[in-house]
Amino acid sequence: MFKNLFKSRYSILLFFSLLFLLISFLLRFIFAVWVKGEFDWNIGSLMHTLFYGLIYDISVVSCFTLFLSFYYLILPNKFINSVFDRAFVYFIFTLYLVIIYFTFFAEVTFWDEFKSRFNFIAVDYLIYTYEVVKNIQESYPLPILIGGIVLITGLTLFITKKRNVFYDTFNSKPKTSQKFGVFALNLILVIGSLYVLNQSCPK
Repeated sequence: MFKNLFKSRYSILLFFSLLFLLISFLLRFIFAVWVKGEFDWNIGSLMHTLFYGLIYDISVVSCFTLFLSFYYLILPNKFINSVFDRAFVYFIFTLYLVIIYFTFFAEVTFWDEFKSRFNFIAVDYLIYTYEVVKNIQESYPLPILIGGIVLITGLTLFITKKRNVFYDTFNSKPKTSQKFGVFALNLILVIGSLYVLNQSCPK
């Protein structure tokens, strides 16, 4: 059922998932080095951080991929590689890339100011949008940041296309059992990872 998913309709989901997990891991490692004097580097704490960090990342990326896996589930195979299908998948994938790259850039700037990943302080960023945007404009070179996001997104799309990820996505027609299996697995990952994270939170 899950054989050769990397060369299938689901190659775009796997590519995005691995990309997200890799960048998240690198970002977490960079932040740890950034505050190396305050981070507990003993093996137990390190493994704890990496484990729950991975679970958190899996929960996030699973929520992203759940939408497309549901779309794959309900779309009849005869419409695969249609104009609508290609436009929709390209749009969603590009949107996902912009969202994660923007979020990663935002996390770096947030960490630079508060030495913390997004927390309750970030809620103020949503409530006091005007003040926050004004502060960001004064503190950071927005044209460079936005240009960087556009450039990295374009580069990712280019690499994705060169590696035939889009070709595999639009030229494979999965069986109904595979569609249900992948969607069910995706849903289990969402529920399971959120459950683990909820159990790890202090009561």
